[in-house]
Amino acid sequence: MKLRYFVPILVALLAVFTGCNSDDEVRYLGNLKLSSSFVSLSKDGGSTQITLNASDSWSVQADDVPEWLTISPMSGGAGETKLTFAAEPAAGRTAVLRIVCGDNVQEVNVIQGIAEVSNATCAEVIAGADSKTYRVTGVCTAIANTNYGNWYLQDATGQIYIYGTVDASGKYNWASFGIEVGDVVTVQGPKTTYNGTVELVDVTVVKINKSLIKVEEVIYPNPEGSEILPNFLPKEGGEVFVALVNKGETLKVTIPEEYQSWLGISNLNGEYVTFKAAANEGGDRDATVTFGTTQGNKAYSTQLTITQKGAVIAATVAEFLAAEVGTIQYRLTGVISKDYPSDKQGQSFYIKDYTGEVLVYRTDNFKETALEIGDVCSVVGARGAYKDNPQMVNGTVEAVVEIVVEAEIPEVLAAKDGDWFRVTGTIKNIANPTYGNMTITDGTNDLFIYGVYPGYGATGDARKGAVEKYGLKEGDKITVFGEKGTNKGEPQIKNGVYWSHESAGEGGGEGGGEEPSATSVTFTQEQLAAAAAAGAVVKMNDYVSFTNSSDYGTTTVTELRVYADKVLEVKAAEGYVLNKIEFVCTANGDAKQGPGAWGTGAPEGYTFDAEGPNGKWEGTSATVSFTAVKQVRIKEMKVSFAKVD
Repeated sequence: MKLRYFVPILVALLAVFTGCNSDDEVRYLGNLKLSSSFVSLSKDGGSTQITLNASDSWSVQADDVPEWLTISPMSGGAGETKLTFAAEPAAGRTAVLRIVCGDNVQEVNVIQGIAEVSNATCAEVIAGADSKTYRVTGVCTAIANTNYGNWYLQDATGQIYIYGTVDASGKYNWASFGIEVGDVVTVQGPKTTYNGTVELVDVTVVKINKSLIKVEEVIYPNPEGSEILPNFLPKEGGEVFVALVNKGETLKVTIPEEYQSWLGISNLNGEYVTFKAAANEGGDRDATVTFGTTQGNKAYSTQLTITQKGAVIAATVAEFLAAEVGTIQYRLTGVISKDYPSDKQGQSFYIKDYTGEVLVYRTDNFKETALEIGDVCSVVGARGAYKDNPQMVNGTVEAVVEIVVEAEIPEVLAAKDGDWFRVTGTIKNIANPTYGNMTITDGTNDLFIYGVYPGYGATGDARKGAVEKYGLKEGDKITVFGEKGTNKGEPQIKNGVYWSHESAGEGGGEGGGEEPSATSVTFTQEQLAAAAAAGAVVKMNDYVSFTNSSDYGTTTVTELRVYADKVLEVKAAEGYVLNKIEFVCTANGDAKQGPGAWGTGAPEGYTFDAEGPNGKWEGTSATVSFTAVKQVRIKEMKVSFAKVD
């Protein structure tokens, strides 16, 4: 479990009235030190500061920052920094922020005024706003960590995760509560959503009703005689033995109706229950059963979740995105389209097929496979989400499908059939615009591409339309990947897949001739959404590149986003200059996400439509930088450049 630090909401409330005290001490986390891990703002508005010391570059996760809160700066380098938090007047609200430094993540509680505590069901917490404080009552169904008090609370409407349980002094003191599975507990704390899991953070315990019934032991089938006993049913089915401690007068076992088609009871007495499961032809499935007892007029219960393995479902990315969050296992096969630099462990990446793209978050073996961007693989995992952004979680790279080697046209021509290559050339002619049959050239050597499909894995009619979709034409420079083959003695890339292209623009033409004296390159919304961020260099073509210092975290974006205080820098290659940069944004004028959201961070020579989505910089410079005052979202970017005489 990732170490995260919180100060309980009670302590934060006291800080509103008492100011700094002995609890306001430096918080240490590896290469990151904060003078306080909570921030208190007056209900009348205003600002306050904490001191941050770091031995590496750091950043505040932009997606955590609510609109009512302003933080400056949002990122920085090694050394000491004063972080300023500011807000307009408000009666009471809270936020939980993450500060990332290297491999470490530290969370900071922010509170303004006195936050109202809402009594809620689990379903209301799940549907409610992050950072709001809730009071909820439910059954402890499982305990995950006894150092910090991490456990699951469930009522009739759903289940939430309790991430940290603190006593009145704000200390983690789990043993003092005596909470067991089956107890009915009332807690209160602020909500956050972490990697798709709804959590109440560092809760205080309001009330505990001890259960008179609990699960003592669960024994799953072990047909192979493994020394490590399984904690799930095999997909072939079988029986699960459950031993109970029941201090009540009765025993009632409830299997919800939606599970009764595959799970039943084969034996029952006051001390144990045996369940029998049918074979599973679908994906992984769970059933939560309830054991109840009574004493007098009081009822007590505890729950157990029985898991059965199933088949892995082969899916396209689009089908995976449409699936519900859960434990069902999916297999995705596609090309590794980009890495995910926010994962300092290096185990995350994006996978793309002809239907879409999705983040595969922190597999258990990606780094060990030595796969790179452009290679093709199969990955198996569950459908998860972070802040409603879909991702694959708990995944593993199941198979290396193709190693794709970047090569020049002569290298492809000389290679043996069956190897896979990614190759770039200028479109010389398009023989079949429906399937994308075309010849590309480097000016000296030609290579026939038998089919340019819109994305990896396309079949049937999905193979058609790449030329129209991407606006391909003769003279454009295109990059494709696919298998080397030979037809009637002529080398070719067969069943090629579109990777990227750059328009010939003004004065463009076949490769291998003289370089154009002036031209332009355009990135579409799809290309901008796929572009790396967090300072990575993105090449638009051989002459223009850009960097975006925004860190998307686990957010799946649908356009290029430049967060507040972050920088978009566009650069020309040596011997070239930029003379125009044009944006089409997702909002209009100087509204948030619009072309005017650069504000005072726009360079000299920049103008924008006051009531439209377009912005334009004109001038002559090798490098142009834009700093966002408010978040800017760009769905098309065109850069014009010229060769220096």
